Amino acid sequence: MILSKCTSNPIHIEAGSEFELTAEIKNTNRNFYVQNMTIEVSWTEPGLTLEEDSKTFFIEKLGAGQSMQLPLKFKSGSNVAEGRYDITLNMSYDNPEAVSLSSVGTISVDIHQAMRVELEADTFPESVNAGDTFSLAVQAMNLGRGKIYNVRCSVDVPGLSAGTSTFLGNIEPVNIFFANRHNRFTQFARINKSRIC
Repeated sequence: MILSKCTSNPIHIEAGSEFELTAEIKNTNRNFYVQNMTIEVSWTEPGLTLEEDSKTFFIEKLGAGQSMQLPLKFKSGSNVAEGRYDITLNMSYDNPEAVSLSSVGTISVDIHQAMRVELEADTFPESVNAGDTFSLAVQAMNLGRGKIYNVRCSVDVPGLSAGTSTFLGNIEPVNIFFANRHNRFTQFARINKSRIC
């Protein structure tokens, strides 16, 4: 008995959402059936929940060379960190002579965190003269739970000369513990010498 393949719906799984896995179990023996099969589903991430009546499934018989599909409905908690998680299928069954056998299959699931970015910037001066330069402080906040990469901030204002952009790099998620104390982990950039045309 093997786990021959698995599909997920949706394909892109976000933390805090429900998803369904369809595992295909195949009896690779072309001559003998298997019987009294139990499949126990297990995982280690506490933020994943199997929305079924039981974690153990019983299949009375699976013929030689045949396959069956096992649908598994899960829910991911919103606090599950972005990453790959393994779900294990422990299969126990008997051959036609009632000899007990077992096998294991593993499903790898990628959980993604929704991207939430906010920008705050200084206010522009009320009035400037043509040819003047000034600095603009920009604050980018990653309010999601996953790291964001290659962040760039560009300022597009009529009358400003070109080249008013800066690369912020990678930004870690906000630490909620400190955020409640108004001490957010943020990335700062200062766009210098913006020129008024």
